[in-house]
Amino acid sequence: MEQKLSALIAGGDRRFLRLSALLQNRFTVSVLGFSEEYTLPYGVKRLSHLHEVSAPPSLLILPLPISRDQQTVNAPLSKEPLPLSQVLDLCGPYTLVAGGLFSTITEEMKHRSLPFFDYGIQPDFLNENATLTAKGALTLLQQKKSEPLLRKNILITGYGRIGSRLSHLLKTMGASVTVALRKEEDRRKASVYGIRSTFYPVSDIIWENADMIINTVPSSVIGKEEIQKTKPDAYFLELASAPFGIDQKAVEESKRSFEKALSIPSDYYPDEAAKCIYRQIEKMLSERRLLL
Repeated sequence: MEQKLSALIAGGDRRFLRLSALLQNRFTVSVLGFSEEYTLPYGVKRLSHLHEVSAPPSLLILPLPISRDQQTVNAPLSKEPLPLSQVLDLCGPYTLVAGGLFSTITEEMKHRSLPFFDYGIQPDFLNENATLTAKGALTLLQQKKSEPLLRKNILITGYGRIGSRLSHLLKTMGASVTVALRKEEDRRKASVYGIRSTFYPVSDIIWENADMIINTVPSSVIGKEEIQKTKPDAYFLELASAPFGIDQKAVEESKRSFEKALSIPSDYYPDEAAKCIYRQIEKMLSERRLLL
């Protein structure tokens, strides 16, 4: 019987626990950066320390995003930090590194000649992940707000993959949705679906009437001035990745409700989110003929 290659998952959220189960048909799988309180799939080995890795893995899988500070691996389910450089030191000359958004560890990767695959920028993954994020955000809004979304005035900043999907879902719930955008092309797309839109800067009356403000733009678009124009009971939801779009300090100082939801696919759809990553890794392995 041919011996399986080894895969090491270092860091990540609940979807990576599900991913470890999916990988077992091709690899012997170990995980690093998951505390004892999280149950592992049968057959997956938990490693508590870096020194427990006895040999370089065939495949090292890093989370999405790989890091939030360029110093440590993004490992929210670990009680101890995972130093990024030490995790990458586990690689051998034939280790393939798969991760989400290598742009978050640019400096570290400059000093290494490691083959890598970025599943976080693949078009299919981006579309699937955006759909899960939009569906999860809708569920979150329904859970957080005791009253129905019907006729609520909702401002969404950005009309990309997530903003467009979420605006359509909210409209089907009867909400009054306005999207803030910059491109005429996006405005035409929104109008096809009956979504009201506005260009930046957003007018005062839209800020004043908004019951909920949802940001999907990873760039500063909602600051103190805009926040102060909104209702005292307005609800702010941050869906974008770093550097984010809402001035968190300003909105918290204003005493308005604020939530930063960074892992919606993992929180609401861990199985589906794991499969999104697995499909990209499987496609990559097939294309590179790592496994026959």
